[in-house]
Amino acid sequence: MRSGGSEVIAVGSFTHVFVNATTRRPVPIPHGISEALADLRS
Repeated sequence: MRSGGSEVIAVGSFTHVFVNATTRRPVPIPHGISEALADLRS
């Protein structure tokens, strides 16, 4: 929002990919982090 305004002028998002340090290939989100994210979403 602009200062003093109420109209949304931008929306954004990002994608975070976990990768294997050796192979540099995507891997599933570790269980503990997945659980913590689930708590944030609820």
